[in-house]
Amino acid sequence: MKSRFHALVLFALPFGFALLGTTACGDQGKGERKLLLKKLEAVELFGGIPERRKQVGAVRGLALKDEKARKLQQVCVKAHEALLEAESEQAKAKQALDSLEAGKGDPSQLEPRRLDIQQALMRSNDAVTKARSLFPRCNEGIMAMSLRGRSKRN
Repeated sequence: MKSRFHALVLFALPFGFALLGTTACGDQGKGERKLLLKKLEAVELFGGIPERRKQVGAVRGLALKDEKARKLQQVCVKAHEALLEAESEQAKAKQALDSLEAGKGDPSQLEPRRLDIQQALMRSNDAVTKARSLFPRCNEGIMAMSLRGRSKRN
């Protein structure tokens, strides 16, 4: 009788641990998704560039194991980084243009400075194009993950 009980326990124990592990992983994934959504919500679209870089860095720094959360994290980080790059390049171009219009700098460097401004604007445009292609996927992923979380609570 004891040997059957031990055999049953030895047979059932691995399945029990596997079931517990699956449940724990599911809970972990749910927690990771909630954390990711919270961090993404904290990223301001219209704040200062340094502060937004920190916010995006906080999203990038999440060590996520849940595959869906990790994929959304990657897409959203790329989208926000592209937007930040576009704004940064645009700010560089504006600063250089303002300096040029104010007559600051060596007049013999007019053409190289004009080219620098043009290149910064081109980099900005490229980054905007990249951000435009990534943000719909980011926003759709956020919406789907939010809705999935709400529907499981109800």
